[in-house]
Amino acid sequence: MKDSVHARLGIIHGHLGEGNLSGGVGSPVQKRHVCLIGSCIRDIQAWVSPGEKMAPGGSSMGRVTYSAGGVAFNIARALRSLLEYVFTECMCEVELISAVGDDEAGKDLIKMCQANNISTRGVSRIPNGPRTASVVIVFDGSGDVAYSVADVDIVERFLTPDLVSRSIHPSLGLGGILVLDGDLDQASILRACKDASRSRYQVVFEPTSRSKAPRCIPALKHIDYITPNVDELTSIVHKLCQHHPDNFPKSCRRGRASIEKQPRGINIPSVFLNLAQPAAAVVQAGVGHVLVTAGDQGAALFFTAPENNDTLKCIYCPALPTQVVSVSGAGDCLAAGFILGLTMDATPRVALAMGIANAWEALQSESNVSDSMEEKRFKANVDHVLTQIQEAHVSIQCCCITCCMGE
Repeated sequence: MKDSVHARLGIIHGHLGEGNLSGGVGSPVQKRHVCLIGSCIRDIQAWVSPGEKMAPGGSSMGRVTYSAGGVAFNIARALRSLLEYVFTECMCEVELISAVGDDEAGKDLIKMCQANNISTRGVSRIPNGPRTASVVIVFDGSGDVAYSVADVDIVERFLTPDLVSRSIHPSLGLGGILVLDGDLDQASILRACKDASRSRYQVVFEPTSRSKAPRCIPALKHIDYITPNVDELTSIVHKLCQHHPDNFPKSCRRGRASIEKQPRGINIPSVFLNLAQPAAAVVQAGVGHVLVTAGDQGAALFFTAPENNDTLKCIYCPALPTQVVSVSGAGDCLAAGFILGLTMDATPRVALAMGIANAWEALQSESNVSDSMEEKRFKANVDHVLTQIQEAHVSIQCCCITCCMGE
């Protein structure tokens, strides 16, 4: 039987020597499963009019929009968008496990999930009063987030370890990818990871925010991929150093990270070289891969080099140039593109390129997830991104507190 997904990606990347993707893209006749646990939120977005100044204590002219959001929902919707418009032959079920209130907002969110072909069998309607989660985001005139206030109490209180375990149990035999977001409390994250470790799931953790990122620390050894931005990675490592001091010597022994045998033409930005040390600390704690995002500077994937356990492999990809409409949802869409690559057994390079290309789509849209995906454009962007990726081995000289925290 012709492997049509393999053929499609092979055409894009054949000239780069990745036509078979170093193991290829999994057969589309084998249905994959992605289960996401976390927030499903009513998004209230306020857009300040261009040229309007935001004055503390005053009001500014602009417009307000309402939509569905939350990290878990955004990733689920972005996955479904890619499957519907780009990788149409890939059979993948996308399931959301979350909690909403028994109110109009909760009903609307469930309808939105169903309209996007996201399974809601794991979405619990909580009766007797708790509000559906919501977030208010205020954007400045350039599309950057100026202020944000989130009320996700229902997710933290009602997505308990027992409810998460009961909701995930029917899916465990399917195998696939389990995605957790940082709106879950620490105990629920740990329970879900332990359940997944006894199945055929790979676990991806999306930290959500700087303050919530450390919730994953007790579960790090069960996590295959973690997708923090710079602030979230710093927050995780800071807590690691505080709570597990025996794993991190206080004094510096040998110096900081350095590129080993940097090939000609490789020029990985210093921001990612500086992040190699904190990434190494997270890998040392048990995580398989650390995908760090740094806004318009791109992203880098760090993992232990197969040929040398004392060295990290770094796959760096710059961001695609763009005129930003809104940054909201871009990180979630990057994660979705990367995760879809994982379900298709793509190489890390190709999965990262898919993530970068999908983030570009989100940056062009006011919505958290682009409403105007085009197969030809997306594949052309993946093709271009693959020509920009750089790889290097990073020698980690020391994982002391001083080096990991950049002090």
